[in-house]
Amino acid sequence: IAAVTELAAEARRRGARVFICTLAPSRPGRIAIQRSALDYINDRLRQVARSEGAVLVDVFNALLPEVNANVSIDGLHLTPLGYRRVAETVFAAIRADLEIR
Repeated sequence: IAAVTELAAEARRRGARVFICTLAPSRPGRIAIQRSALDYINDRLRQVARSEGAVLVDVFNALLPEVNANVSIDGLHLTPLGYRRVAETVFAAIRADLEIR
């Protein structure tokens, strides 16, 4: 969290628009991450985004409805569909924030 805060602040100082993604969900498998740990980290990432004026990209909630299709059987890594969904979610956030109105 400290490193993300530092990176966001430095990028903002250099005039960049900052986007911060939440962590992806896990699913039961060899390397599953506790939901409580993910919730804690994602809450902290939301706080960093607010405090740094960054756009939050909620990857966690974008992948969660179809977690078994988006996260591989190892419980941690994304499937090709999951990576595609992340790309679509990030692109939508960039487009919504930077599109000329």
